Amino acid sequence: MASPSLVRFYRRAMSTGVVALAATSAGCYEFGPMPMTPRPGRQTVELLLNERGRADFVNTLGPDAMSLEGTLVERKDSLISVNVQSVRYINQSSTKWAGEPLVVTNGQIRDIRNKRFSVGKTGFAVAASVGGLLAFIVTRSLGGGGDSPPPANGGPGIGQ
Repeated sequence: MASPSLVRFYRRAMSTGVVALAATSAGCYEFGPMPMTPRPGRQTVELLLNERGRADFVNTLGPDAMSLEGTLVERKDSLISVNVQSVRYINQSSTKWAGEPLVVTNGQIRDIRNKRFSVGKTGFAVAASVGGLLAFIVTRSLGGGGDSPPPANGGPGIGQ
């Protein structure tokens, strides 16, 4: 059976790994141009509001709303229907939403962008995680080595 300190060590290492994975997975996406044929219901979009949009939605989104992120429900003519997941404000704070529906017109936004998987950010996150894990192993001497055990007959150890 493993010693209690070793069990604590492995639990701490696993929980640290889970937290690191969760933190790095959030950075693996980026917003880019919308594809020509959007996929309603499956596509996460960011709508950047213009001055008119900020003024029109002050009672709905709050003052100083800069952009909103949500799932695209429908894009027809000049109307964009989304289920809002979060709203970001000019001071860079944000609030989470529970998928409330909102209809926006083209005249209320500066840009609409598609959320997509980023190969570069993911590669950087993986490299940083592996580097951190290797640094952890090296600094904790988990790779083996260390002092030689004392001889069984109780005499002086090696190098003494």
